[in-house]
Amino acid sequence: MGTLHLIRSSASEVVDMLWHLTSTADNATDEWKNLVAFYKCLELKSEMQTPEDPEEYVSQPAGMKVEARAIRYKYDTKNDEEVLKGASFVINPGEMIAVVG
Repeated sequence: MGTLHLIRSSASEVVDMLWHLTSTADNATDEWKNLVAFYKCLELKSEMQTPEDPEEYVSQPAGMKVEARAIRYKYDTKNDEEVLKGASFVINPGEMIAVVG
């Protein structure tokens, strides 16, 4: 009877250790995926172009106007499908916005 109890408690400890090991491996995998994604982002090249008639920055007491024209975005550079096509907006000084998507 004592041997059976010893085997059962040892098996229980092994199972607990395996669960802990699995959880640790899962966390390490998630961290590795995040790290890989970060370095892939560093490889992205911007397609922004300098405006033809750039205007010099003038400080405004009320704040700064932010304007964006014809913004495009695609998740995968190898795929031609754009998920954002031609979005434009203007944020005037003192305005607050939220972008949700």
